[in-house]
Amino acid sequence: MMKQSKTFLLGTAAALAFAAAPALAHEDHSHGAADHAKLTDDRKALKLEPSERAMLLIEMRQFLNGIQVMTESLSHDDLKAVASAAKPLGRAAMHEVPDAMKAKLPLEFKQLASAVHGGFDQLAMDAESLGDAKHTQKQLAGILKNCVSCHNAFQIPALPEKK
Repeated sequence: MMKQSKTFLLGTAAALAFAAAPALAHEDHSHGAADHAKLTDDRKALKLEPSERAMLLIEMRQFLNGIQVMTESLSHDDLKAVASAAKPLGRAAMHEVPDAMKAKLPLEFKQLASAVHGGFDQLAMDAESLGDAKHTQKQLAGILKNCVSCHNAFQIPALPEKK
């Protein structure tokens, strides 16, 4: 009887927690129409030429595509595919950025970018040599943490094209 009571209480507590979760999540993340008018984007704006902006956005989409392949490959314990997806995202890709564009980027941005590229290099090497999916998942989480930090700190507004 005691065991059934504990099971019932735990089940009830879990049900209440799940029932309350949407309300709490909504409360923490909802903004009424009046609140939207007050929202501002306080991230630092990177002032890049349209072609430079496009280059950076393409690189970020390549990161996202690679991360998707890595995540799916990790779910199948295919660390060779993880390494293959990570390699082109490493430091070798940094050399393609024109010097004029590099000069416009703040130090913090460059440090985060370097950490992301270096993280992909290390992840690729470790995935091949260690073959430890948990280790690779932790590395990928660290890379994503840098991506999130960068997106929280910077924005890349579209500037009008020069005529």
